[in-house]
Amino acid sequence: MAHELHFDCTMCGRCCRDLHLPLTIAETLVWLGDGHEVEVLCAAMPWPVEPPAEHIESAYRRARSFAAHSGSLRLRISVILAANLVGACPNLGSDLRCRIHARRPLVCRIYPYEINPFVAVRTADKACPPEAWVADGSLLQTDCGIVSETLQADVQAARQAALDGVGARLHLCETLGLHTAAVANEGYVIHRIEGLALGAALRRSLMSSAEDATRPQDAQHAPERHWDLVSDRPLTLDALAAVGAAGLPGPGGEARPYRYRSYRYLRAQLMLKPSP
Repeated sequence: MAHELHFDCTMCGRCCRDLHLPLTIAETLVWLGDGHEVEVLCAAMPWPVEPPAEHIESAYRRARSFAAHSGSLRLRISVILAANLVGACPNLGSDLRCRIHARRPLVCRIYPYEINPFVAVRTADKACPPEAWVADGSLLQTDCGIVSETLQADVQAARQAALDGVGARLHLCETLGLHTAAVANEGYVIHRIEGLALGAALRRSLMSSAEDATRPQDAQHAPERHWDLVSDRPLTLDALAAVGAAGLPGPGGEARPYRYRSYRYLRAQLMLKPSP
């Protein structure tokens, strides 16, 4: 039986408040230039061995992350630059219209579709109300994929931006001294950097990444760094200790220079969030 997904935005504004909004590097610089806050979210994927070349999902993740280690445990580090929306997005008008609609970030253009090709669109996971998904709404997706050519292009642009920005994200962590991450699929470590400092570091990181491209392949990146891994799960911390990795219990106290948010916490916040 063919599966079709229909969607029409109801302009409820629920996807424009109380969340971390992933941005490309170019979008981050614009967001910071507009005077808004961006945070750095870090997650670490344990990577003890290289998966087979035919494992396309692992290849997708590897290409959008950089190598590191924690003790003897090899890792891949994923870094997300995200606008921190506390309450309504600063670009959301009182009429629930976007004031920067023509230049809104890619993730806003793509929502509620998924950028990751290995994540299915689940209506239950979206902030949109039920009436946005009615069967006589605009056709979003069929078994053959995305219907809209514009949406296809935006999804491809977002995937390419994540791929192209890996080197700059590595240099950004080096520049800012960020070497703490959550265990992937459990949550994120969130680093809050003052806007001017983040913008300056990001520009330097772009320059360093561009310089890397002129060097031989084996001399393009700095040596793999040690990272500390944060988890709020005792079994995970025990497993990390067993393989000689540096595990830290989350969420931690105020003395730590980062915040830890587990997926369990984020799901609870979503369930408890009142409608606007």
